[in-house]
Order: sequence, then C-alpha cells, then structure tokens
Amino acid sequence: MKSRGLILALLVVALLTFFVVKELRSDREEGKMEPQSVIFPWGTYLLSAFSAEMPNEGVEASFRRKEEGGWGLVSGPETCDTAFAPDVLSSWSRIRFVEVVDEEPTVEALERYGLATPLAVFRGTLKPEAADDGGPPPVPLLVIGNPAPLRPVFYGQVNGFDRVVFLSVDAHDLAMASGRKLLGLPTEEPAPTH
Repeated sequence: MKSRGLILALLVVALLTFFVVKELRSDREEGKMEPQSVIFPWGTYLLSAFSAEMPNEGVEASFRRKEEGGWGLVSGPETCDTAFAPDVLSSWSRIRFVEVVDEEPTVEALERYGLATPLAVFRGTLKPEAADDGGPPPVPLLVIGNPAPLRPVFYGQVNGFDRVVFLSVDAHDLAMASGRKLLGLPTEEPAPTH
C-alpha cells in the first residue's frame, strides 16, 4: 500500500514538473518577463557584433568584436567612437523590465510612446554558444522610446515582440549618453517624439 502511494506521489510530482517546465518555455518563447528581470540575459562577452541607431538623428552604425579585443566600426559615420562600445554594452546589460504597458499597441499608441520613430535601437549578434537549445542563437533587440511622463522609466520594445513595456531608468544612459557618444553625437537630450 505504501509503495502505491509513493508511486502516485512521484507521478504527481513528475506531471507538475512537466507542466511548469512547459509553461516557462512558452513564456520565454512569447517574450514574457518577470518584473526586474534584465532584458539582456546573456553575458556581453557572447556578443560578436551589434548595431546602434538613433532614428531621430538619422544615424546608424554597426560594430564587430575584433580578434585582438575591443570593437571595430563596420559601417557608419567616421565620427563614431568605438571606445564607448563597452559602455553601451554595459548599459544595455543593466536595463531591467519593469512591467507591460500595452500588449497589442496600435500605430497611434506607438507614436504616443515614442516607438514609431524611437530614440534608439540596438540589435546584437550573439555567438553560437549563446544558443541554449542547439538551434540558432537569439537576436537581442532593444527599441527605446520616450520617457514615461509620471515615472522614472522609458517605453520600449524588447527582442522583436510587439508588446510595449516599461524599461528601467538605465535606458536613459543607453539612449541619451553612452549610445549617443558611441555614434559621435552630442549628449544633450533631444525632445521626445509625440
């Protein structure tokens, strides 16, 4: 009788484990995040290349990790300063998800959030060892919009998902300071887009 109860308990635990793992995997595939989780969960050493764009300024550049260390400019204006690449990656890796603002934003909502023409867009290329399931590595993507009017957060979109989220105030450094310095732009704050 005891062995029957033990087997039943093990079966229940196995089923619960299966459903929890399945739910967590679907959350990751849908881009769902927990509050205060970092939006760039990979180590920056796993990046082989990245691009930075300031659409309001009409500036875009691509960078590649050099074999001897550091970062090299692949394309973009000569005024880009690759010395700021580590600062950009450090800022990106500190930004945290705060909460979901809008699951299915309209075009008008994207304009209101400053995401129709964002302040900044950062896209990364991860090394193959960053893939956790043997497939291709994910493509990190961060779109930074306007600062929120009543909270110290920024509107944003993460990893290609449509949903609009609040990003921690660390997005300020990426969009207004280190990101602009990387692209050779002055660091005065541009007016938010409406």
